Amino acid sequence: MGPFWGGGAQIVLRSGIYAGVSASRFRKEGERAFLLNGEATRLGLPLTATITPSRVYGRMPLPDCESTRGIIPYLGAGVGS
Repeated sequence: MGPFWGGGAQIVLRSGIYAGVSASRFRKEGERAFLLNGEATRLGLPLTATITPSRVYGRMPLPDCESTRGIIPYLGAGVGS
């Protein structure tokens, strides 16, 4: 297995609103294989697999909710692929 490469950015406002984006990439080259009864047979056909996950996320404090023992309730959401 090879490494995932990527990056992202985040921003936190004084109001407690938090937002971020990130993306990464994985690429692996090899060859196709056939698996039968637990035995792999190489087929000699080149194969390149690329995975590029990304996500956008955010959160905001819930209005009119007070902190109890340092715990601050918030609402969060995110989307990824």
